[in-house]
Parts: sequence; structure tokens; C-alpha cells
Amino acid sequence: MTGLPSSQSSSIRERVLLLHCSAGSGRSWRFLTEALERAFPVLAVAAPDIEGYGERAGVDLAGPAGLAPLAAPLLRQIEEGSGRLHLVGHSFGGALALELASRLGGRLASLTLIEPVAFHLLRDGDFADRQLFREVSGLAARLHLALERDAPGEGMAAFVDYWNGRGSWAALDPAQQRQLAAQAPAVARDFRAIFAEAPAFARYRRIVAPCLVLHGELSPRPARRVAEIVARALPWAAGRRIHGAGHMLPLTHRAEVASAVVEQLRAFARAAPLPERALAAAS
Repeated sequence: MTGLPSSQSSSIRERVLLLHCSAGSGRSWRFLTEALERAFPVLAVAAPDIEGYGERAGVDLAGPAGLAPLAAPLLRQIEEGSGRLHLVGHSFGGALALELASRLGGRLASLTLIEPVAFHLLRDGDFADRQLFREVSGLAARLHLALERDAPGEGMAAFVDYWNGRGSWAALDPAQQRQLAAQAPAVARDFRAIFAEAPAFARYRRIVAPCLVLHGELSPRPARRVAEIVARALPWAAGRRIHGAGHMLPLTHRAEVASAVVEQLRAFARAAPLPERALAAAS
């Protein structure tokens, strides 16, 4: 799905919005969309493409920096509908979901963040946090330098190996490498958006909807640390570790992610789910 779900139907009381990671698209949420639609048949589920990806790959990436400009079109579409909204975001989509959640007030029903890469929360931390921020800044610098040298594949090789382990880029077939290299400018835009943000803990503490923060046991330390910071900063947040998972857990540990999100919505959605819906297709 590329648009946000309509809530005009009287049978739909709440909506779910899934936001994907950098270099991804809404299609990556198909497993979770199917699981949620089986478990909650009266909820409307949408997985739009973030600007710069999927069907929105042709949009201008040279706009103002920061998360707010990227959140604005999503926020407008959310406000056009009625009812409450459940937000789920992974990686950059998690950072964007955090931005949206801070602006939705009582419209937000629940928030599920899967390793949100809100790295700006590390910038003004203690020495260890600042070291982690420099680690991620170095990755972004390699990507920017590669783009300046007209070698996007080199930048994306570093990006893919950082998040998936050394040798992951080399294991991809040439068609996958070309597809990812074409997304390098959008990924660089995502880094700029995050680094342009200032820590907004006061605003985040106003997110009073229940929040679940998932992270992988084997993920890079900066991502795990941000998940820890967010889980502590939000007043109604709980953290959960997925054993054996890395940063791309929605791809590698689909059953565990689907189960956690369904459990979160089952606890906090007003639209009653069918009590026992199998998640076999998500595994």
C-alpha cells in the first residue's frame, strides 16, 4: 500500500501506519501487514513509501534538513482521517515515527519502535554516547564522500556491511547492488535529517501513548543505545530484546517481530481482535 488508510468506513475505528527503514520500501512490511489484517480485521493497515523510496523514489531530495519536513506529508494525511492511529517504525522509519508521535497528541493509540535511529540523542550525551555518535557520523561521512566521488556503490557497501555484517554487500547479486546504489542519495538525505535534529526530550516525554521499543541482541551498539535511551525517555515505554537478531530484525526475525507488534496492539487497540489468529505465514 502506498497511501494512508481511510477511516471513513464506520467499521474501521483505528488505523495502523508502518514506516520502513532507509533503502527500503513499504513492501518490506508485507509480512506484518498480513499478520495484522488477520489478527485485527477491523483495523486499516497501511505501509506507505517514505519520500525518496519505492513509488516516491523520484521526489526532490534537496529540501530542508530535519525530520519535520519528511513527517509533514504523512501528518497531513493522518489528520485528514479520523480515529486513533497506531504507529510502527523501523530504523529511519522509527526515527520518523518518533517525530510523528510527538506531534499527534491524543490521536496516537500506540507506538512500536524497532531500533529507531534517532542518533541525535547521542550527540550531547556522556563520553561513551559521543563516541557512538562519532561512529555513526563516520559511516555517514563515508557515504557522502562516495557520492561526491560519483561512487555510490562504495558508500552503500559500507552502509550495508555496517548494518548486516562484513561481507553482506559482496554476497548480494549485481542487480541488488545496483538497486541499493541508486538509493544512496536518499540514504544520505536520511542521515542529514537525523543529524539536523536537536535532542527533544521534553517533547518526547509528552508522548503518553504506550510504546514498545524492540532491539536486536547483535545490532551495532549505537542502535542498541538509542533504543535504550528512547525506552527510558518515553513515560509509557517498555524495551524488549530479540535474541539472535541484528538491526534488520523485521527481515531476519519476522515471526518474533509480528508476534510482538500483534501483542502490543492486542493490549491497546480498541478494535477487538479475533482471539486466536495464527501467525504462521509471518514466519
